[in-house]
Amino acid sequence: SDLGFCYLADTEMIPLGQKSPTEIKTRMEQACEWFFRNDCSLVLLACNTASVVSIRHLQTEWLGNRYPARNVLGINIPLLEYMQTHHS
Repeated sequence: SDLGFCYLADTEMIPLGQKSPTEIKTRMEQACEWFFRNDCSLVLLACNTASVVSIRHLQTEWLGNRYPARNVLGINIPLLEYMQTHHS
């Protein structure tokens, strides 16, 4: 089967570094909600700040209550694992 993808560039919220953790988490919840309502099964947070601030919240608190069959991943852990493996 063919897989499609959706992309969201949230230019209203940038720069995220100037926002509070609560603002960032709320915005990431809203973005994930949009994706999941539009039949996406996986959201990849490709923004470093969004991933660092909200990924654990989304995975452990938000997702299970609303979309237990869906997933949200961030870029930070894979990047960290790559750096540890390939750079000494």
